[in-house]
Amino acid sequence: MSIKLYIVRHGQPLSEEIEQNIPNPPLGIKGKKQAILAAAQMEKLGGLDYIYSSTFNRALETAKAFYEWFNVPWHVWPALCETGRKEWPHLRERRNHGEKLASDYYKEGNVEEVLKRSQDYPRSNYPLVSELAEQYPQIILSQPFDWPDVWWLPLVDETREMAYERARRVIEAIMQLHRNTDCSIALVCHGAFGSVLMTVLTEGSPCDYNRFSFAHAAFSSVKMHDDGDIQVIFTNYIAHLYPDYLTA
Repeated sequence: MSIKLYIVRHGQPLSEEIEQNIPNPPLGIKGKKQAILAAAQMEKLGGLDYIYSSTFNRALETAKAFYEWFNVPWHVWPALCETGRKEWPHLRERRNHGEKLASDYYKEGNVEEVLKRSQDYPRSNYPLVSELAEQYPQIILSQPFDWPDVWWLPLVDETREMAYERARRVIEAIMQLHRNTDCSIALVCHGAFGSVLMTVLTEGSPCDYNRFSFAHAAFSSVKMHDDGDIQVIFTNYIAHLYPDYLTA
């Protein structure tokens, strides 16, 4: 028995297509096409039995393309959201200078202080987890571990150590939920967090850079065996992306 796991990066967001800053952007026209091409390629590789996605719009819309293609259970986990990798050195420096981070306040249960520091998540652009079912009635909102309805709170000032621990918990949850079964699963997430997931799966040491690259709508694949062995099948797979649809 083994789990075939695909780590999928979302398609190109609208903000990059039109080169404008958009909080929590949806997919652009090219990104939507990339998502469909990725789903079609997944069918050629054997199909999917389960879909898991983050709560960002670009990941939700990519996962929706997969759902419409395969009509399999689609779980939405904030635990698959992007991490602020570029901020890790700065966060480390701030903490080394004795400054408390938003993530420290969150651990203490001081949600009000975290909300003050979450200006990158304007409420009008970020639906709560409970509200997502109104937009996507197909999704399943059961969580692998405790996560607040205001799902971005644990992500504010997330350090490298926290991101890697989150990835480990996601992988452990997937293995526990699908142990002793043969199935194919897509985790639709993001470039930096996808690299963290692959690094944890391959037992690499934590690093501040993206050890594994992901083009938009590209995916990497591993086989997770019941004995804990991990077999890497491929990384940054882009065969389904025509030259005009290959974006970084």
